Amino acid sequence: MDLKQGDLENIILNALWDLEEEAMPKIFVGDVQEKIKSIKKKWAYTTVKTVLDRLVDKDIAARHKEGKKYLYTSVVTRENAGRLAVEKALRQFFRGDLDELQHCLNHLKDLQPMAEKTAVSAVTRAYELESASFESDTQELDKNIQSGGATFPNRPTQLRSDQGISGDPGYANPRRVVSV
Repeated sequence: MDLKQGDLENIILNALWDLEEEAMPKIFVGDVQEKIKSIKKKWAYTTVKTVLDRLVDKDIAARHKEGKKYLYTSVVTRENAGRLAVEKALRQFFRGDLDELQHCLNHLKDLQPMAEKTAVSAVTRAYELESASFESDTQELDKNIQSGGATFPNRPTQLRSDQGISGDPGYANPRRVVSV
């Protein structure tokens, strides 16, 4: 058996497995639809049903009519599907050489903590840079306000208190921006 499915099929198949693991006795299209619903995307009932029916056509899931609705079950377990996927990757990318696959998996295992550490380090560095930039901008703005003009650091514009509207030097119009 060669499992071949698209991204949405994988999402729906994982939802079906999750619902089965939760010991849901009967799984209908609406149950799967609810399981895959997210803040960003809510899949249409007809889309979920079409994909479930494709999984049935591929003998990955089974469909049984109950009243006017169909209920679905997986035919292939998550573990078996994973094993089949690894066997396919072994043939397709490693010429059947299990040692090469093992070497690749060990490399990925070694990279995982490094990737996590790198991600945390990058976020920390970005925060530090943003904080330093904000602190620097704030100090420069304070200095400029004290000297009589409100300049915005790192920007080619300046608001000056002596260029108010109606000739009033004490009023600074925030909409009037003069290039320096």
